[in-house]
Amino acid sequence: MKISKLFSGLFALLGIAVTAGTLVLCLGALNREPVLLEEPRAAVSRVESLFQAICDDDYAAASSLMYGTPDLGSGSPESGEISTMIWNAYVDSLDYALAGDCYPTRNGLAQRVQISYLDISSVTDGLQERSRALLQERVGLAEDVEQIYDENNEYRQDFVDAVVTDAAREALAEDARYVETELTIQLVFDQGQWWILADDALMQAISGGIVQ
Repeated sequence: MKISKLFSGLFALLGIAVTAGTLVLCLGALNREPVLLEEPRAAVSRVESLFQAICDDDYAAASSLMYGTPDLGSGSPESGEISTMIWNAYVDSLDYALAGDCYPTRNGLAQRVQISYLDISSVTDGLQERSRALLQERVGLAEDVEQIYDENNEYRQDFVDAVVTDAAREALAEDARYVETELTIQLVFDQGQWWILADDALMQAISGGIVQ
């Protein structure tokens, strides 16, 4: 046998072996989880920007980072001293920290985030009962009925407003509960950038527990 034929035969066998080996590796990879060779900083930055926007009460900016740019509203209430007081307490309570590294999923990437916030419902659920009890207390202690009733013998609006405002302050001080949880933020790549998927857990957190 000529040397050239020997080498050509060896190369042919080597080619078959390499092809078979590649095929085995490819088939094996079908059953494995995706492997992230390098952490995409743009995806991590997207997650950080989302939570910073929420902490800044900038829900328009938060929406612009989410896939489909869902309508999140304005965040803070447009009017109402009590609503504004409770919402500001929620915003002030917000805190977050990335937990671990970004990792691949079947549909994109995921990043775990530790988040803590005021559960708004813990303040509002008992507010009516607390307001009623405080109203009766104030009426019982009042020395001047004109500060309580108007000319129609009904509660003065400014008196009721003051009672409910004080009740809200008490609720924030005595009834407020704080949630500490870990969210898994899902990201998908589209149109040249990473987008955050707004799932139920994320929406509940950024609404202070109001959205169930």
